[in-house]
Amino acid sequence: MSTVNEALNIPMSTWDKDQKSVDAALQKHDTISDALLEAGNIVKNDEFDLNGYELSIFERRLLATGYILGCDIAIHQIKQKVKEDPSAIFRLLIG
Repeated sequence: MSTVNEALNIPMSTWDKDQKSVDAALQKHDTISDALLEAGNIVKNDEFDLNGYELSIFERRLLATGYILGCDIAIHQIKQKVKEDPSAIFRLLIG
C-alpha cells in the first residue's frame, strides 16, 4: 500500500510545502473556501512558475471534489468509531 503522495506521484518535498501552505491559509482565512482558493493558487503559481494567475473553474472543481472526498472519508471514519464504541461520540465532542 502506498501513501497518497506516492499514489499521485507527488514528491514528498512538495507535499510538505503544500501542507504548510494549507496550514497558513487556514490560519489566515475565516472560510474553508478562501483557504482552498489561496492554497490552490499558490500551488498553481509555484508549479507553473507563474505570478498572480487565478484558478480556473476546472481547477476550483478539482479542489471542491477533493474537499468533498475528504469530508466524506472523515464522516465515514467517525461513524465507524462510534459504531465500534458508542462512547467515542462523547470523546469526539469534548475533544
